[in-house]
Amino acid sequence: MGTWVMEEALRTLQAWEASGAGHPRIAVNVAAAQLQHPDALGELRARIVDSGFNPRQIEIELTESEFIDPTPKMLENLQA
Repeated sequence: MGTWVMEEALRTLQAWEASGAGHPRIAVNVAAAQLQHPDALGELRARIVDSGFNPRQIEIELTESEFIDPTPKMLENLQA
């Protein structure tokens, strides 16, 4: 699900730019479970780089509840 959501967000961003909206930003909700995946950060970076967008156009959102019991891998990915 997470990969599909990110790809849809990037397609939406592309459509906005194509419609003349300039260079808008888009926010994408990411679940804590995704951040626990060993290569979560690598996958996220690859999708953004492949899209050609400036990474500053993509905002990653997490809910506060995600931080109640963070795993070491999640914290590592957040710091990176």
